[in-house]
Formats: sequence, C-alpha cells, structure tokens
Amino acid sequence: MAKTILDMDVVIVGAGPAGIAAAVTASRFGLKTALVEDSPGPGGQVWQETPSGRPWSRRWLNRLRACGAQVLGGTTAVCPVDQRTLLVETLDDHHVLAWRHLILATGARELLLPMPGWTVPGVFGAAGLARLAKNGWPVAGKKVVVAGSGPLLLPAALTLKRYGARIALIAEQAPIGRLIGFALACMYLAPAKLLQAWLYGLRLANVRYKMGCWPASVEGDVCLKKVSLVHKGLKIAIDCDILACGFGLVPNLELARLLGCSIQQGVVCVDQWQRTSVPGIYAAGEQTCIAGMEHAILSGRIAALVIAGQYQEARPMLGACSRARRFGHALARAFALRPEVLGLADQETIICRCEDVTAGQLQPYTDWRKARLMKRCGMGPCQGRICGAALSHIKAWPYPTARPPLLPTRIATLIEGTMAVQKAANEAKGDQI
Repeated sequence: MAKTILDMDVVIVGAGPAGIAAAVTASRFGLKTALVEDSPGPGGQVWQETPSGRPWSRRWLNRLRACGAQVLGGTTAVCPVDQRTLLVETLDDHHVLAWRHLILATGARELLLPMPGWTVPGVFGAAGLARLAKNGWPVAGKKVVVAGSGPLLLPAALTLKRYGARIALIAEQAPIGRLIGFALACMYLAPAKLLQAWLYGLRLANVRYKMGCWPASVEGDVCLKKVSLVHKGLKIAIDCDILACGFGLVPNLELARLLGCSIQQGVVCVDQWQRTSVPGIYAAGEQTCIAGMEHAILSGRIAALVIAGQYQEARPMLGACSRARRFGHALARAFALRPEVLGLADQETIICRCEDVTAGQLQPYTDWRKARLMKRCGMGPCQGRICGAALSHIKAWPYPTARPPLLPTRIATLIEGTMAVQKAANEAKGDQI
C-alpha cells in the first residue's frame, strides 16, 4: 500500500541506453534519482542484460549498479497524479514518485502493418522474434522470412540465424536508389553504422536479400504455411514456418502525451538541451528521434547534465547529438514506407486485433473518435498501440488521445495512489497554516 511518497530530484522513465546514461550522469552530481523500467532489469530492448552482452553495454550497466540510483525494475508507469507526481505499479505493489525533474526515455516499439493473414500464428515482429529467440523461444530448424523495412532487419536476421533458424529471404521494401543515397549520407554522418551494416552483410552473405520487395499476404490456418511477396511487380510465394516482419520503429509517446508535451511529426519536441514544452520535463532517446544508440546516450547525458546545472560539460556534446539526429532524419527518408505497403489491407483484414475490427468496418469513419465510439477500435488491452500506429500511417489519423491509466492496472493502485497524494497535499497545507 502506497502510504508515503518517494521524493526524488530526478525520475527517469525507461531504462534503455538513454535512461541508463541519464541516471548515471545525474547520480554523479548527487541528485537523488529513480529509474523506472517495466522489464525485470535495466537494459531495454538494446542492452538486454545477458552474460553474452557486449563489453560497452556491460560497462554502462556496471556504472548503473555503482552509481547509487534507485532502479525500480518490473515497474510500470501508470499515470501522473498531478503536475509533479507519478504513480507506478509493480506486480504486487505500487509507489508514488514525486519529482522535481522528469526525463522521458521510454524508447520505441516496432511498427506492424496489417495485411491479409497477418493474424495467423507464426507471424511476428522482426525485432520481437529476435528477442524471443534470445530468451529461449525455439527457432532452430525453422524456415524464416524476414521482411519489412529499416536497418533492424539485418541484426534480427543475424540473431535468428545464430539461434539455428534457416533464413529463406530478407525483403526490404525500400528501393535500391534510396539505400545507396543513405549509404552515401552515412559516410559523413555515421561511418561506424556503414561499417556495421557491411559486417552484417558479410555474416549474412549466404542469405538472399531483395530490395524493393515487401510481403503482401500470409496463408495458413492454425499455423503459417506460405508468404506472398511483391518484387518488381511480380508476386513471389515462399513456403515458410515463420514471418518476421517489422516496418521500422515508432516512439512510445503515451506518457508524453498524457503530460501535455508538445509533439510534432511523431516525436516529442525538445530544444538543444532536451527540454520539452512542459517545464521540468525532459525527453531523450527515441522519444525525440529514431537515431540509434549513440544519440540515445548523448541525449540522456545532456538532459541529466542540464538538470544538474552543468551546461559547460554538456555543450561539447551538442554537435555530436545534432549530427546523430541528422543521421536519424536521413534514416527516416531512406526507409519511408511506399504507398503499396500502406495499402496492403483488404476489406476483410483485421486492423484492431484486440477488438477484431476489420478495415471494411472502419471505412465509413474519418477519425479515431468515431471509430472508437462505433466499433471499439483501439479500446482493447493494448489501448491502440498497434492499430493506432498502423492507422496513423494508413489513414493519416492522428494518434488517439492518451488517457489514464496508460496500461490496465489494479483499482487499488489508482485509489490508494490518489489518496497518498491528497494526504501529502493536505499535510503541506497544514504546515503552511
């Protein structure tokens, strides 16, 4: 039971690279810091804490353990209670965190686009399947098609291959011309990324890689049997066991929307110091630009340094952070989704998987509000996270308005958390009198 409020100088939501870098930096200056992460431990999707983790990720994780920040693993941000408190919930308890400064580092998730048959068992997000494989989900001997868009397809395919999957094809929807242009941009903006892509190519040299190719439909009943793809105007059918399909990343903006942060073009608006439009709230990492791990670390450090008043230490990082953002913008242009991919769903294709709402049922509606009221689209357990992102691309609908709680939660958490904040407010008024 949340009887007291945990008073913090800095609360950071999200323990990926941006959140970890921010927590380590803030703690270095004696700021009382709490790091909230819904996974059991820190690392996020990029730095999964395993014995085989890379040396640089282990270094940051070791710094986090030694810095003194309070890491709240397995903890979900439920909702803000007022302008300076955040209600969070664990598996069997909950807390109220009072903050003077808040850093949003909630990362991103895969963009999944509906197509005929995409609800058949055996269709996964590409990065999601790679994570499952790392955690023991059996892919050995399975024939896998990796398809979609973006540089994450290559590491996902390599991970699956490493765990014994047979990669039948890697299909990238972006045309070759855009990829060549992106490679040229990387020579200036991020040469290390270009080298990394080349190394992935070497390790996947025996795997077919097609550009300007995308999945069009999936066949199967109780399990996946066949994937149909389009390449150069022709359809290709491939028998396979698994389709690993992802069309890039979209930031997790639900908490930022709920807090009233300004959002434009699908990201949180920040200045060079990572400050959002709401005083006291900062954003770092993929909240502000899908630009990779280096940008996440830099932006997390800058936010924490500004909170600590260390502008002189932060200033030399601004150039590198700006360059990383330009890389992110080049990435977005190179892998922009083509109209054919956005128009894959037919009238019978399910758009909202939680509520079984089809594309045909949504045809009469022009916005989220009407679709929600009439068909419950986006009102299931995921609260529009999957169909919301898809429809923002397919129909250009703005994202549904964020409402508390951010995820399904216990009624006791909401009641007791609110009561704790009210009690603290009453006590503060009594002290003033």
